[in-house]
Amino acid sequence: MAAPATARLLESYRLPDEMNIIAAKAAITALGDTEHVAESVKRNADDRQEFFNQANARMVRCIDSHANFVMINTGRPAVEVIEHFTKNNIALGPPIPSFDDHSRVSLGTPEDMFEFWRVWDLLPGAHNMAHE
Repeated sequence: MAAPATARLLESYRLPDEMNIIAAKAAITALGDTEHVAESVKRNADDRQEFFNQANARMVRCIDSHANFVMINTGRPAVEVIEHFTKNNIALGPPIPSFDDHSRVSLGTPEDMFEFWRVWDLLPGAHNMAHE
């Protein structure tokens, strides 16, 4: 709660995406640690490749990625897959317009990803899925 003039002034100092100044300064400091950045980039690339390996073993297609997440072709309405994962205590991102049969999967720890694929394999028909 603030007076309108004060609220406008504070708004002019707000960072994008509701990030606070402490998090922004920590991120800047972390980016200065080039060894840590290089290790993180390698770990992310390795995690992403393992995700693609697991997807390929299941004949599941993904959109190529260079990020810490992958868009996976669910072979069915993404909302059904999101609901299935939610029932199994795994949060996936919300449906993305124009990607009705894809879901965004953030890469996690090896244990997280093992659980992701365990729950994926519980999807009805998951073992018969071969996508374009």
